[in-house]
Amino acid sequence: MYPTYIWPSRQNGESMNRTIVVTGNGEVVVEPNIAVVQLSVITESESLSQAQQQNSEIMTKVIQALDEAGIPSEQIQTISYTVEQGTIM
Repeated sequence: MYPTYIWPSRQNGESMNRTIVVTGNGEVVVEPNIAVVQLSVITESESLSQAQQQNSEIMTKVIQALDEAGIPSEQIQTISYTVEQGTIM
């Protein structure tokens, strides 16, 4: 920013208006440092315990992949776990 002050001059004993002109520009460039990813693992089975076991195995692989990608374990969380009864076709 470069401020410019224009001094008043006097003509016929009268003072002129004072003017300050300020001009500038700026730019900020930063790398993003956060990403939010939500994913679901859906497992269907005739047995609840079998579905939970399969789901656990899949989620373990997902968490291992996130760990290998450099995501700290304290940054990974389960926010929902749902069991629904339904009919498998």
